[in-house]
Amino acid sequence: MKKAILIMIMIMVSAGTYAREPQKGYRGFIEWDNSFGKAEWFSSADGVDKNEDVLFVGLSTSHGYQINNHAYVGAGVMVSLGFPCMMLPVFADFRYDASFGKFTPYADVRAGYSISDGGSFYFSPTVGYRFNWGRKANFNLGIGLTLCGQTDEYSEYLSVSGNQYDEIIVKDHKLFPRFSLRLGFDF
Repeated sequence: MKKAILIMIMIMVSAGTYAREPQKGYRGFIEWDNSFGKAEWFSSADGVDKNEDVLFVGLSTSHGYQINNHAYVGAGVMVSLGFPCMMLPVFADFRYDASFGKFTPYADVRAGYSISDGGSFYFSPTVGYRFNWGRKANFNLGIGLTLCGQTDEYSEYLSVSGNQYDEIIVKDHKLFPRFSLRLGFDF
């Protein structure tokens, strides 16, 4: 994993080609998204809650408006699978494309809500590099962090008196950080 990160950084720094400048108007993205980190899930086979490392692999798409050569605002959706878990976030996408001569980095922030598993918070900042892929498209390579929330509900019973019990619904909120790698195209 460390070698892959080092190779990606070397490619970004030593890239001799530059990407085309984003133009004002419609802009779309299709990306292959990979996230690695902890996930909590209930194993019906042993009847135990598990908290294990999981690799999530998925596709995302975002469509929106390029305000100027640097700022983009859009909305998107992602389907990401990691056995035995799934993420299905709907998000707002904010992106800043910079240009320092031939060096064309970007910063991207996604914020939204994952509608899988009863719903949870989704936040994913990414930094990366744009490569020219012809007249109308760029290839994007980025690394970042994906933060996913999870809310579990369970019942607790409190003894009121003698044989009477009151049921209380308890909500348990958790946040799972995951390392992310994204590869994709913008058009």
